[in-house]
Formats: sequence, C-alpha cells, structure tokens
Amino acid sequence: MSVVFSLLSSVSWGTSDFFGGLLSRRLPPLTVVLVSQLCGGIAVLLVALGLAQPLPADAWLPLAGGAVGAFGLLFFYSGLAFGTMSIVAPIAACGAVVPVAFSIVIGQVPRPLVMVGLAAALVGVVMASLGTGVENAGAANRRPRRAVAAALGAALCFGIFLLCLGRASAASPHSAVWLAAAARGGSVPILLVLSLVRRVPLAGRGVRLRDLGGMAAIGLGDVTANTLFALATSAGSLAVASVLGSLYPIITVLLARLVLKERVGRVQGTGAALALLGVVLVSSG
Repeated sequence: MSVVFSLLSSVSWGTSDFFGGLLSRRLPPLTVVLVSQLCGGIAVLLVALGLAQPLPADAWLPLAGGAVGAFGLLFFYSGLAFGTMSIVAPIAACGAVVPVAFSIVIGQVPRPLVMVGLAAALVGVVMASLGTGVENAGAANRRPRRAVAAALGAALCFGIFLLCLGRASAASPHSAVWLAAAARGGSVPILLVLSLVRRVPLAGRGVRLRDLGGMAAIGLGDVTANTLFALATSAGSLAVASVLGSLYPIITVLLARLVLKERVGRVQGTGAALALLGVVLVSSG
C-alpha cells in the first residue's frame, strides 16, 4: 500500500498546485494561499485531535518551517500565475536539494547517486531558465524571467520547510499529523498579517463564493497529500515514498498541457525534465 499512497499523494499535490496556480491568475496569490492554508489547517487540526497522536517534541521546527513555507507558496503561486507551469513546477520542486546541501555543510556526505541528482537538478534549472522557450502558454508567460525567479524563491523556501519538517519528524516519528498542523500554525498567522498589511480581499471585490470553495478544495487537497504521504512512509520504505511523492510536478505539467495547451521549447523542456530527474534522484537518498 505504500506505493499506492505515495502515488496518490503525488496526484493530490500536483492537482492542488495546478488549480492553485490557475486561480492565482485571476485572484491575488495571497488570497488563494491564505484561504487554502486556513481551510487545510482546520482540517488537519481536526484529524490530529481525532487521532490523539502524541504532541511533537520540537514543535518550533514545523512552526518555523511553516512560516517560511508560506512565503514559498506565495512565490510558487505567483510563478504559476504569470509564468509557464511546465517550467515553474519542476524548478520549484528542486527545493529537495536544500536538505542535501545542509547535510554537506555539516559534514554528512550523501550517496553518489544523490550527488548526481543534485548536479542534474542544478543543470536542469539553468537550462529551463534560458529564454522564454514557449510556443504556446495560453494567457500566461507574460514575465518569464520573473516567473523563474519566483520558482527559485519557492524552491529555497520549500527546501527550508522540508529541512525543518524532516528534523522534527526524526525527533517525533509518531506525530506526523500534529507536525502538519503545527506547520499550518506557522503559515496562517504570517499570511493573515500580510493580507491585513496589503489589504488583500478574502471575499467580495472579485472573490466569488465558488472561488472560496475552490480555495478550500485546494487546501484540503494539500492536506490529503500530506496525510497520504505520512501513511506511505509508515506503511513502507521512506526512500520509495520520497521518490514517488516527488513526482507531483508531472501532474501539474500534464494538466497545464491538457487544459492550458502549454508547449515549451526543446531546451527548456529538457531542462525541466532534467530538474525533475534530479529531484527524484535526490529524494532516493
């Protein structure tokens, strides 16, 4: 069942990312991120209370990771909104290299395959960033360089989030749902403050009732993916779950091609594929 749970988590993550980016093309990304995170946070808190899992030992780690991850989602949805999803999603997924880089800094040398994945991801990001390379990207790709910059910012923030969550999970292996709830506890207050400062609407002024429903679905999809991934890691190999779970950008890219008719140039497409391959190799370690 571990393989099934891992693949389902990829589908849920990739689908949520696509529709989050799509909705951010019409609404402020901050609105989309805040409402989806709030709905997801309420859901995961109820699940945590229902399961009666032990509280994590280092709750400050997921709180800090969630705060940084909130900025990562803002970068990510912004990049998906005005860039090409087929390029933005694989670059943002390269956040998986951050924990590896941290391991190298503290003297833990990863396996050779992981180092190959690190190199592949970096080369892929460079190739995907060259020019626009877009033949047909619908109404998006208005600012390709800014979209790439946003994807890189998202990758860095996501990497820090993964690092914090990974270290917290190691300290509290039986508190996965509480860790996810704590991460929302770190992200939602940050997003609320930003929305108040920037006066971003949560309802009205272009935000329709069905938009609120869509944002709630995005948040629930993200939480569902987190839960499925936690089940996958508890039911089988962490390495296998990490590799299969890291395939979520494929779903986003496929949906972008089917729904938005995105087409990218050969160099950029090869770079995106190479970046994704690098993420898979890094996750295998």
